[in-house]
Amino acid sequence: MVDLVTCAELLRAEPHRLALLEAWLGWRGNDSVPIISAVKAEDLGTAIGYVSVLEMPSPDTATFRLVGEWYDKVAGWKLLGENFINMVAEAHRPVRSERLWNMVSTPCGMLSKANAVRPSGGEIAIQSLSLPVRPASQQEPMRLYTAVDVVLASSMEGFDSIEESSAHFGINYIDLGYGVP
Repeated sequence: MVDLVTCAELLRAEPHRLALLEAWLGWRGNDSVPIISAVKAEDLGTAIGYVSVLEMPSPDTATFRLVGEWYDKVAGWKLLGENFINMVAEAHRPVRSERLWNMVSTPCGMLSKANAVRPSGGEIAIQSLSLPVRPASQQEPMRLYTAVDVVLASSMEGFDSIEESSAHFGINYIDLGYGVP
């Protein structure tokens, strides 16, 4: 578990994740978690191409509602409307579902590392930051905003799309004042 100050220190050299963290902190103002009406996409600057938004109506559904161009390029298909939980092997879905649901139900954030496997057998090492955003009304689902940074730029060379991503192999929850799961 890390707090927001430590999170910011860890992301000093990570442009996309740091941009999301800084924007998210501005959106939340004095609240622990920002409300959707405070979100301004322009605050993300050029990092917006590396940001996605998942809508979480239930523990087994994490629907892409906004997808930065990087995600579609890496996936090789349009992710808008897709269920992120189904993008891992079936055996890993309960773990992915639990971790995502933890972030919206606690709420808390997450720093994570994962590998995306390409058809050529190569892997893309990805690090991400996910932070929750509250809906305008309690009848609407929570959202998770995620930004990614590629660990090794060389892992994108000779690009081909991914077949599936791994369950995150390194996670660290971020305490937003509600504790962590």
